[in-house]
Amino acid sequence: MKHFELKGQIREAGNKAVVKAFRKQGLVPCNLYGQGLENVLFTVSEKDLKGLTNTPASYIVDLVLSDGKTYNAIIHELQFHPVKDNCLHVDFLLVDGKKPVSINVPLVFTGHPIGVRQGGKFVQNARSLRISAMPDDLPDSLTIVTDNIVSDGLIDFINHTLGGVILPFKRGYKNVIDKGIELNSTGEVCELAIETSGHGAFRENYFSDDGAYIATKIICRMARLAKEGKPIASLIEKLGQPADAAEMRLTITEPDFKAYGQQVLEDFRAFCEADPRFHIVTPNYEGVRVAFDDEEVKGWLLIRLSLHDPVIPINLESKAPGGVTILKARIRPFIEAHPALKA
Repeated sequence: MKHFELKGQIREAGNKAVVKAFRKQGLVPCNLYGQGLENVLFTVSEKDLKGLTNTPASYIVDLVLSDGKTYNAIIHELQFHPVKDNCLHVDFLLVDGKKPVSINVPLVFTGHPIGVRQGGKFVQNARSLRISAMPDDLPDSLTIVTDNIVSDGLIDFINHTLGGVILPFKRGYKNVIDKGIELNSTGEVCELAIETSGHGAFRENYFSDDGAYIATKIICRMARLAKEGKPIASLIEKLGQPADAAEMRLTITEPDFKAYGQQVLEDFRAFCEADPRFHIVTPNYEGVRVAFDDEEVKGWLLIRLSLHDPVIPINLESKAPGGVTILKARIRPFIEAHPALKA
């Protein structure tokens, strides 16, 4: 996590008149608390403090005080004026490099939802996610890499309910894991890379494709939840499920199935671009993913070329019963125009 340097002037404890006098000088009274530390009273410039408080980002604060001492801390509590909205008081909590820290990490949303592109309003119900980690491991944001066959419900669950970031990537557990390693090497924290088949790897386990490790984590979590009287399924109780879902598998009868399959994908992209009901999702790393959000159906489909077989799978999901039937009807003319595709 990024650091923010803040200079402070040591002060003595005072009554309301003294505190009010500080504020008239453009100073904000602060306290620093921590285990084994006697409370430290100081003031900081209101102008300098705005760089820390008037931003969605979270920081480890490097406090540099007038007595020559420095401390690493996080903001514990802020008090603002109810009318003027200026900061009145700050409580800082000392950071112990050997103990986990709980801090709010801001949620950063990327992309352009179909509803917004069609004139709707984006409503952000949460602006931060509280996480706990060792100070050196605190991320600025979180990313989870999956393969591309992920539902809208899962994307919404990770991005909005959990406050993370999901990156739907290519099929193949090696592709997914390699992408997770790549993201961390560039400074973007990725804690988990997992394929929808179940192959998964955690950063904390050096991105090893280790099913026993994942099973152990699940069992440990089950035990902790059991003490609270909760089942393991409670972790995903807010995960939205599709009302209708299906997979089509079209066999390619051409000898050079890979070349033909790539041509089919290019043709399908052109087919989608010619129909305003089809919204091609970007970025997308494999095949063509299309979203639908009209009066007749709300859902998505993904068409791709199998990694090893002469097959083009098409995954379809709808938010309402019967939606998959509508999606199939919409792409039927395209399939019929390619006689080398057999259902």
